[in-house]
Amino acid sequence: MVATPKELEAELVQLRAENEQLKRDLADTQMLYETTTEHGEAIEDELAEKNIALEVIQARLKEELNEALRYVMGLLPPPMKEPLKAEWLYIPSSELGGDSFGYHWIDPDHLAVYLLDVCGHGVGAALLSVTALNTLRGETLSGVDFRCP
Repeated sequence: MVATPKELEAELVQLRAENEQLKRDLADTQMLYETTTEHGEAIEDELAEKNIALEVIQARLKEELNEALRYVMGLLPPPMKEPLKAEWLYIPSSELGGDSFGYHWIDPDHLAVYLLDVCGHGVGAALLSVTALNTLRGETLSGVDFRCP
């Protein structure tokens, strides 16, 4: 069947309308793509900034933990040569462990020796350990004879 000029013209009008709709759809798709790409790039930039901030915080936290470890290590007693020999090696299980020990002379006849194994490890356990060390070393519990454990 052969189309008439009027039918061909109607089909041409229809094709032109479809073509215009396709152009609008393409423009919308391009705009959506550009917007999505820009949004994705903004998210990537924000994520990169947050990663840098996180790295700075982690470095600061690591330094603070190292400083706390140096403090805890400074609380441990020096090796003793006389009248008894006492040497030690302290290796915490984490950056800042809670286990510790100490010894000191209460009086010329009594040596206090203590090993602290607090529950858990890390900062909370280390704080508890430091408190216990200071209490034992300073003999700060009232009404307690530190010669009698």
